[in-house]
Amino acid sequence: MHEIQMSSSSRGTKPILPRTYDLVVYGATGFVGKQCVAYLDQYAPPDLRWAIAGRDQNKLERLARQFERPFIVASSQQTNRLRSLAAQTRVVLSLAGPFSKYSDPLVAACVEERTHYLDISGETPWMRSLIDRYHHRVEQDQVMIIPAAGFDSIPSDLGVWLLRDLGTPLHEVDVAYTLKGGLNGGTIASALSMAEGDEHRLLGKRLLLCPEQHNLAEQPRDPRTTRWDPLRERWLVPFFMGPVNTRIVRRSAALDPQGYGPHFRYLEWMSLRGSLKAKMTLGLLGAFELGLQSRFGRRLIRSLTPRPGRGPSQAAIEGGMMRAHFTNRDENGLLSALTLRAAGDPGNLITTQCVCESALAIAAGETLGRGGVLTPMTALGRSIWDRLSRVGWELTYHHGELEGRA
Repeated sequence: MHEIQMSSSSRGTKPILPRTYDLVVYGATGFVGKQCVAYLDQYAPPDLRWAIAGRDQNKLERLARQFERPFIVASSQQTNRLRSLAAQTRVVLSLAGPFSKYSDPLVAACVEERTHYLDISGETPWMRSLIDRYHHRVEQDQVMIIPAAGFDSIPSDLGVWLLRDLGTPLHEVDVAYTLKGGLNGGTIASALSMAEGDEHRLLGKRLLLCPEQHNLAEQPRDPRTTRWDPLRERWLVPFFMGPVNTRIVRRSAALDPQGYGPHFRYLEWMSLRGSLKAKMTLGLLGAFELGLQSRFGRRLIRSLTPRPGRGPSQAAIEGGMMRAHFTNRDENGLLSALTLRAAGDPGNLITTQCVCESALAIAAGETLGRGGVLTPMTALGRSIWDRLSRVGWELTYHHGELEGRA
């Protein structure tokens, strides 16, 4: 265990390969960061060369001793250190949010050093800025920048991709999530950061992440009310991550228009039993959204939710679950459907599985061989499902009645 020595790299020159490390985990001492380090310690191949990084040297030293890993000290203000960090590795996995604040300089360093980057951001306005600034450049360099590689938005992106892979034309596609889990402070901090920034006005743009030239059908507005779904026999409530996940899935469709088809439209929901529970959940979501819009409300949210670096207990993390029912319908009814299941708290264990397996896939060369500011599925394709299925994720294809009725 030792601190990595920093090396210099001149602007615009390609770093000498091979690099010292295959993967560096940035933001390793945060709540999700520690989970990712523990996950890689258990599941990474023995020959994977990986290190941890962050801004707090004391915390890094303790974590490095625990897992016998080399470490890099670099804060978001230390441009030269971030450039040196990026120059030493093939892949950077960032867990340092809010990402528009703490990971933006790291993305810039990765672009300069031609280093693949991925994170667990749900900050769609920031993702739009990454596309505007870097997409064409990293596309030419065949470098991948992959935001939203956690619970938001791999399950959504993966489920629709698997539905598309059945070969049935996609029309009105939606997903209904059933979840059990808690919140961590980093997720709340990112939501508050977006609400405080000038970019919050972009959150409602349905094609925010799509290229200007695309062949998608007009997309539906984010739902604002509950509705009864007779096919699932469940009440549906707008999913709080829908405004993030739908933008990612629509970007996947825009980058692969022939695969998704000209009629593809997409929405997200939460699935609940009982109209009263649905109405109460809708009220809570509305109160949270209203709170984000005022300084007093944001202070109240901060006082009632975990602070950055904190989150659910280990028992709660392990006791969580996710079930996602995807349907593809047209005016005549159900065309195709599938269900994804995974055990564990979505914002923690499932996020850890998603982003770590994605990073391991990139390090192993299991990609689609393209560059750009990409979505998980347009970057990695089938390899995501192959890896997640090996750590316990389950997939069921439905014929006839939906399993969601059970």
